[in-house]
Amino acid sequence: MLTRTVLWDEPSLGVVDLTCRVAPHGDGAEEVSTEHTVVFPRAGAFLRTRGRQRALADPTQVIFFTEGETYRFAHPHPGGDDCTSLRVPPSTLLEVARAHARRPPEDPAAPFAVPQAPATARASLLHHGLVAGLRRRALSPLAAQELALDLLDAAVGAAYARAEPVAVAAAAMPAAQRELAEAARVALAARPQSPPALDGLAARLGCSPYHLCRVFSRAHGTPMRRYLDRLRLRLALPRLAAGEPDLTGLALDLGYADHSHFSNAFRREFGLAPSAARKILQARPLRFR
Repeated sequence: MLTRTVLWDEPSLGVVDLTCRVAPHGDGAEEVSTEHTVVFPRAGAFLRTRGRQRALADPTQVIFFTEGETYRFAHPHPGGDDCTSLRVPPSTLLEVARAHARRPPEDPAAPFAVPQAPATARASLLHHGLVAGLRRRALSPLAAQELALDLLDAAVGAAYARAEPVAVAAAAMPAAQRELAEAARVALAARPQSPPALDGLAARLGCSPYHLCRVFSRAHGTPMRRYLDRLRLRLALPRLAAGEPDLTGLALDLGYADHSHFSNAFRREFGLAPSAARKILQARPLRFR
């Protein structure tokens, strides 16, 4: 079941909270995107297939949908997913792309260079600040639109700066290796707080631990341990935005040994302590600009 909650709706900007609660399932029927959207997963995960491209969407990623393109969706894990969808006119998307790309797109029908990009630390904080501010009606119209455009700029900028080179390298890999790397990410995202041992994961996927590590790093531009840490820390953000009072409990829920381990990892990723992020997300999200 898909629930859509409109958080902001203007001709120049739309922000929608998407909540999908379904049991695990394989690919559904084809769906056509009715507009250009940028989707930011907050929790859970889904698999998106476009043509022969199949990739997991989780909170470490920003997902681009192109108007008129056809997609299939699957949910590999229980619980479904929670996402934020940002709708922006094609003219704005092209303007943002031209600010970042060496060879910017000129076709409004194809404004995205890659199908998805890393959710950088800045984009993740902007995302949760925008959602928290809109839910509490704490943002003026000007502030809401400016924050959303900052988020769009961060997401598209990451696509050109980081995702495009990784995508080119991944595209040169044999299909079997790309599928192996994606299968590993699906397995890790199932329970990031208690991931499988490397030996067990490699055996399950039918390869050696060394081969799996090499393929994953080449396909995703990061080692598996770094991917897990980025995922865990992004799963912390919705709870911090909701005012989570028990940071030690949050650390343990995410799989960290203690509050100190979690706090240090959070500082390395986002540049501030979890308690500081909680305060800003609840009161002054524009400070993440």
